[in-house]
Formats: sequence, C-alpha cells, structure tokens
Amino acid sequence: LKASSLQLVHEKASQLFIDGNYQNEDDFTQMFEYPKNKLVTEHDHIKRKCYGVPNLFTFHGSIDSYSESFDIGISLHACGEASDLVLRACGEKSACVVVAPCCVGKLNGKAHNPYVYHATGGNQPTITYPQSLAFSKILSMDNDDSWNALAKAADYSDWDEMRSIRNATRRTAKALLETDRILFLKEKYHYETALTRMDPWEASPKHDIILAWPSE
Repeated sequence: LKASSLQLVHEKASQLFIDGNYQNEDDFTQMFEYPKNKLVTEHDHIKRKCYGVPNLFTFHGSIDSYSESFDIGISLHACGEASDLVLRACGEKSACVVVAPCCVGKLNGKAHNPYVYHATGGNQPTITYPQSLAFSKILSMDNDDSWNALAKAADYSDWDEMRSIRNATRRTAKALLETDRILFLKEKYHYETALTRMDPWEASPKHDIILAWPSE
C-alpha cells in the first residue's frame, strides 16, 4: 500500500460532495498531494483535512499512534491483531465499536502478521492472547498451543463451504475467538456488546461483526 491511496480517498469524497451539492468545483480541487511512492512503513503521523469535505480527515499512521478523540470506530477486515488494536483504541476513547475482524489465523503465536510488520517494522506481536480473563483460564498460546489451534481452526475463507457441515465446526471456533474479544471489552472497558454477522453470509467469508458501546 502507498500513501497515495489516502489521496484517492480525498479525491473521491470531494467528488461526491461536488456531485451531491452542485457547489463551485473550483472550491474543492485544492487536494493535498501525498508523496506518490511513500510506503505504509513510512508513516508521517499527520492528520490531513479533505478540502472538499470539511469534516473529513485522514491520518497516515499505525492505529495506536492516533491519539485524538472520536465517537465511533469502524473497521472492516483489519488484519489479525489490527482489529484488536481498533477495539483498544475505541475503548480508551469510550467510542462505539463496529468491527468486522479478518485473518484470525494470524493471532496464532507462530504466525506472522503483515500489519505488525508495517506498524512496527518487526514481527513481534504487541498483544498477548487470549485477551479475556475467562479464556486465559482455559486456553494458552505458549503452554499447550490450545489458543494457536483455535486461531488456526477459526480462520477460513472457502466460499463453497460457507454453509456446509464442515464449515460449522470452523464457525464455532470463530465464534469462540470473537467471544474472547467481546469478554475483553466487557472486562476492561465495561462495554455492552453484541456479535452479529453480515447478511447474507456470502457477503464475505469474514462476515462476523463485533458491536460494542459504553454501558453508561
């Protein structure tokens, strides 16, 4: 990925604003030029305003480096532990959560996660699993590989087996893994939570959605 993808977000959002409101297009063409070949590992940690849409900003950096307040965090298929960093970021800001996790097999302690490398320049995970106290009593990443086995079983992407009996076992594993995340949100941030999925299931093999909001 390159930072120029954020520039594309600005351009497309501004065009929608122009098309929907019939404003003077000249007012919305002063786009900030991102360095065309800047890699994701070269974060600049700058919040940039989209001149076409006054309340739209982008931030080029790792999830845990964004420190400003926000009301709702939405994440679609953030890879592996990146989804958990989103959950933590929302919890620290008491923000509502809409997260569709992805690639839970990378939560296996023996697997490498591309997000971790892009964010830190290394392959060492920044989160220890399981996360909840309840799951930590029965599963382990290090002692018996039970967590790693769960993460491996929960990671599937075969469209043809979406509603098959074989896939039902994998779905059970995935539901257990997401339950660990939900219990963590309850324990640490006192959130109300719900685990749902996209409709139809075939919208994506990674169709589970975590919803969470502050209880007060």
